[in-house]
Amino acid sequence: IPMDGQEGIQHLINVHIRANDDVNVPSAMLYAIWNPQLVGMMVRHSPQEYILQIPYFPPYQTMERNFTLEQVQTMVEAAFGTAQGISIESIRPWTMSSLIARRYVSKNVGGVLVGDAAHVFPPAGGFGMNTGLQDVHNLAWRLSLWHKHGHQAEQLESLLSQYESERRPVAQRNAALSVRNYRRILELTKACYLNDEHPSLLVRLLDQMTLLPLSTRQTIFQNLLETATFPLSALKNPSNPHARLV
Repeated sequence: IPMDGQEGIQHLINVHIRANDDVNVPSAMLYAIWNPQLVGMMVRHSPQEYILQIPYFPPYQTMERNFTLEQVQTMVEAAFGTAQGISIESIRPWTMSSLIARRYVSKNVGGVLVGDAAHVFPPAGGFGMNTGLQDVHNLAWRLSLWHKHGHQAEQLESLLSQYESERRPVAQRNAALSVRNYRRILELTKACYLNDEHPSLLVRLLDQMTLLPLSTRQTIFQNLLETATFPLSALKNPSNPHARLV
């Protein structure tokens, strides 16, 4: 079943982190991190478990070139302010998208889509899991009703059609809200005088420079990225004019 929507909104690296009890992190659910070593978001699942999300831009950044264990350890240290008591459980790339199945019911194979099979949202608001749970609840009571009242094929077809007509518009609204929330988070970068559109513009520019080897274009991208984030070092000094503006 085809999926419609926005595919490839952002490529990200997820870093699964565990911290021991000695690591002191201010209590919050979500952390925005801006410094020359790292620009990203970190989600707190518990005082001992975190997911760090780092944007990256293939093919000019790759796991092998930019996100080795040693490089990511440096980023994690920049996020926590220490390397003591912290371990990296995994480093994995993924692609953020906003997609909804064109239909939820497949008559050809007798299948019904729920959860991530039916819709994929940016993780900005917690709508993915909640929408999926509501899908399952909506479908479960319909199947229970059909099971209790005769097992008629016509009745089942009607119930499943109603499931799709009820749940798909909810997914469309939640997808739009998730994308809006993600865009609002990006507005925070502008407070640090970083424009989230510039890396994408640079990617498109480098895509046109096909006479240069890929490795050269990768180096250009990384050097310009480091130049753009260097002013964030001023945030360490509250008296710095740049820090005061932020």
